[in-house]
Order: sequence, then structure tokens, then C-alpha cells
Amino acid sequence: MKKWLVALVATSALLVGCGEKGAGEPPKEMEIPKMVEVEILTPEVLKVNEEIELAAHVVQGDKNIDDAIVQFEVWESGL
Repeated sequence: MKKWLVALVATSALLVGCGEKGAGEPPKEMEIPKMVEVEILTPEVLKVNEEIELAAHVVQGDKNIDDAIVQFEVWESGL
């Protein structure tokens, strides 16, 4: 008889724990981060053997990101 009582109480406790409102919804404080957008700032036309400065403008949502780490990999185009 005690085994049935313990099983009934344990099952009830499990079902009550699973029936919480909003289950399956992410907590409101966990917001999905917005996409990071990077615009590479270079001149449209370049001269051969001319030095240029590579720069990037990084934005996430509506905010400018000033402390982003941006790495450039420069390849020769072969033209």
C-alpha cells in the first residue's frame, strides 16, 4: 500500500512540474541576437602598386560596434 502511495505522489509531482505555464517558450530575458553586418570600406577603383587603407564598419541591429575584431585576407585577383 505504501508503494502505491509513494508512486501516486511521485507521479503527481512530475505532472505538476511539467504543467508550468509558458513551457516551451524561451524566457523573455533571453533575446535572440541580431545579425552582425560588416561593410568593407575601400575605394571603388585602385591603381597598381598604390597603398590603400582597409577599414570595416560593423553594425549589429541599430548599434555601431566599435570593439569588433575584423581580419582581412587579401588575394591577388589574377587579372
